[in-house]
Amino acid sequence: MIENFKLRVFRTVADTLSFSKAAEELHLSQPAVTSQIRTLEEGLGIALFDRVGRKAKLTPAGTTLLKYVRQIEALTNRPHQEDGDRDGHGNDQASDHR
Repeated sequence: MIENFKLRVFRTVADTLSFSKAAEELHLSQPAVTSQIRTLEEGLGIALFDRVGRKAKLTPAGTTLLKYVRQIEALTNRPHQEDGDRDGHGNDQASDHR
């Protein structure tokens, strides 16, 4: 299972295209960021970034994963709502129970 923290580190590196900038933003050391990405890549069995000097570039697999990570973030950051006008407890808000 991929940990949410690893996905957060991945997204931050992908957004900044820099391991050191991601480390600064996440308040981690650069080796810690590198380790998280390496563990994620090993777990998935595919490279997510091409390292070119001090820059990082997303591979096609990394670009695909980033799309899914953004969808996951959008879903997990969405307020929890039930279908229609329900109040989250199975009650229809439009009903008048006086």
